[in-house]
Amino acid sequence: MGARLIHVLKYEGGCWLRHEISCLLSEQVQLAHYFSNAVLVPVPLHPRKKRARGYNQSHLIAESIQAIFPGTRVENILLRTRQTPSQTFLSREKRYQNMLDAFFCKPGAGGLQRVVLIDDVQTTGATLNASALALRRQNVQDISAFTLAHG
Repeated sequence: MGARLIHVLKYEGGCWLRHEISCLLSEQVQLAHYFSNAVLVPVPLHPRKKRARGYNQSHLIAESIQAIFPGTRVENILLRTRQTPSQTFLSREKRYQNMLDAFFCKPGAGGLQRVVLIDDVQTTGATLNASALALRRQNVQDISAFTLAHG
């Protein structure tokens, strides 16, 4: 079920899944503490990819979380600085190289207390690590991550 959900979300116009994701997450009561007072930062897509897809699935997941966990808010403070090839068929090493300097954090983010990076899938962690590095460059100290799936 998880792999199918992610595939629909990413490749089959699954923006209609927002409510289903919220319902799924609301059943996980332990997440309330994890998301308490968090700023949810979706991993951005390159503008071309976002235009082609019509939405950013990570932003959709962040909105689903915000809808059910009071005190959270979505902030789009990361920008994709360059278009990168799909990570799908890359080795662990190539994934890290692919993500090098792929993100930029808007100035002024250092004042945020608690950030949770949001992405759809975590495989090697290359995308989340590159995103966290961009946040660290703006002095964001408390960074966690949440993904719907791992693979």
